[in-house]
Amino acid sequence: MVIGHLDRLAAALLDDGWQVLPRYDHDPPFLRVWHPDLEVLGLSVGVRPGPAGTRQAAVWWYVMLPHVRLTPCADVAGAVGQIAWLLGPWVMAARQRRAAR
Repeated sequence: MVIGHLDRLAAALLDDGWQVLPRYDHDPPFLRVWHPDLEVLGLSVGVRPGPAGTRQAAVWWYVMLPHVRLTPCADVAGAVGQIAWLLGPWVMAARQRRAAR
């Protein structure tokens, strides 16, 4: 289940121009995500169940590791948007720096 959610997110991120390195050999498994314009900066994204004792407990979430919830796994496009929102300013800064050279 976790790998399936990560695979769907990886495919959507690749389609949107992001780079993805699956790290399924780790516990828990995760994706390393970065933009080609960024040399060293990226995010690690995993999958976690919602908070115990709440209605969200049965819902799986994409999380920026270690514990920042992004979106429910049913909303892959939303997760891509959240990642773009988080890394977007860094991508723009890298492009501006490169253009100024």
